[in-house]
Amino acid sequence: MTKSELEYPKSVQINVEESNKLTAEIKKNIETHRKAAENFRQAAKFHLEAAKHYKEGRHEKAYLFTIQAHAFSSFANEVLKKGLNFYTTMEN
Repeated sequence: MTKSELEYPKSVQINVEESNKLTAEIKKNIETHRKAAENFRQAAKFHLEAAKHYKEGRHEKAYLFTIQAHAFSSFANEVLKKGLNFYTTMEN
């Protein structure tokens, strides 16, 4: 028996190939969340600009910023949807 076999129950032991795959999946997750966060950050920026323009009575300009904000929110959600779909395909 190896040290790892003594420390972990058989149900949670993984081999090196599975470990590398898991590491790749984790790296993919990190990148996915970063991309989504950047898009949400841009959406927030455009929402704040829209609010400013609405407050100043520039409703047409505010509308354009709102459209841009919604686009970035949609991009972020697409990134998450595509990047995190492996959660639904992982075996128990």
